[in-house]
Amino acid sequence: MNINATIFGQTIAFFLFVFFCMKYIWPNLISLVEKRRENIAQALNEAKQAKLNLKISKEKAKKRIESAQIKCKNIINEANETKKLLIEEAKKEAIKIKEHIISQGRLDILDEKKRMCEDLKTKISEIIVMSVEKIIESSINKKISDNIIERSISKINKIKG
Repeated sequence: MNINATIFGQTIAFFLFVFFCMKYIWPNLISLVEKRRENIAQALNEAKQAKLNLKISKEKAKKRIESAQIKCKNIINEANETKKLLIEEAKKEAIKIKEHIISQGRLDILDEKKRMCEDLKTKISEIIVMSVEKIIESSINKKISDNIIERSISKINKIKG
């Protein structure tokens, strides 16, 4: 066997193998590698986009939370102000009711005082009349009796008047 022919045959077989690989296998490998590279690039882009979307979403959520907290504080402040106003109104109403009750009580006291004074005057008048009657019954002198009666009547009129 000739070494040159073997080397020459192996070289031709090698070139045929390389040609076959470059013609049929290499393009498939390159296309697979290219597809894989594109998939990786796309996945990286999607990851960057997802990271950006996450950051934007976090910022939006933070703004919404801050907005909700501000609204909550405003609602609480409004409720406190409303509470204060209601308390003030209730106090004013209670003061009005108290003043009304006090004035009504004073009027009742004055009415009772007037009624008692009238009753007292009536009873005093009755006592005076009874006293005068007894004096008149025991008195013999008509002039003295008339004088006593007139004084009693004038005193009664002064008391009533």
